[in-house]
Amino acid sequence: MNINSIETYESFKDDLRQCTKCQSMFHYEDIFLDIAEICDATEEKIIEYEKKHDVDLQDYWCENCASKTLKEIEVQ
Repeated sequence: MNINSIETYESFKDDLRQCTKCQSMFHYEDIFLDIAEICDATEEKIIEYEKKHDVDLQDYWCENCASKTLKEIEVQ
């Protein structure tokens, strides 16, 4: 393995983020951060959801989990 391969691997690894809900790893460009900012729900509903599911809406979220979570909170 040459030094360029190691640097490329390290760079790729550094760009990964873990989804708050499903715990899968995604490239940072494919992750949503702080879905609380775009959530169309009251502060109380957001806090209730976070406590109930032991998550933080300000963390990293994959597209699938972000969509499902926002729909679930906004419909309550």
